[in-house]
Amino acid sequence: MPIAPRYVEWSIAVSLLAVELLAVTTLVGHAARSAVRAAVVGAFLMIFTGFLGAVVIGDGHSLAALIIWGGVSTAFFIVPVAILILAIRLSLPRLTPEAAILQKTATIFLLSGWAVYPLAYAIQIFFCSGPWTTTIHVLLCITDIVAKLGFEGLIHRVAKLRTAEDVRAGVDVNGEAIWISSVKQSMREFSPWFT
Repeated sequence: MPIAPRYVEWSIAVSLLAVELLAVTTLVGHAARSAVRAAVVGAFLMIFTGFLGAVVIGDGHSLAALIIWGGVSTAFFIVPVAILILAIRLSLPRLTPEAAILQKTATIFLLSGWAVYPLAYAIQIFFCSGPWTTTIHVLLCITDIVAKLGFEGLIHRVAKLRTAEDVRAGVDVNGEAIWISSVKQSMREFSPWFT
């Protein structure tokens, strides 16, 4: 199946999505660095081992390779998912209700999108024909667009809310007003340029 180029993009995108979600959690210092490292390595190995089974070993035509490497990929899938869920669970109590809801929604959105990929991988184990290949590609394209754009929109709002919360709490002095959906979340109190 001509799916190899997708794995190149996924090897980068999936790791970056995990990093983005972890960036808006309340993890700091060593805990944040360790979580990012483990999530990136787990995500990359998940994609790489799936690539081995679907493309490299047996040229995607070996049922045994698809099953074995699909299982290995699934084991690595558990690593970033567990890290992200734990990081979010630790963060939620420390966030305002609005930021917590958005962060939880972004996590659900991302992990729901990620759940489609193993299903698409499994289709090629049971069915191998032109229409099924087309079905897989259409499913993956729709999932890529919806999951990534939806997640990015949500995570952007979480980042802006977290910044506004820090400004209001006096933890950070942001030089610009922060707006979300035409609602001012924080305002510049001091500008060194005009004093």
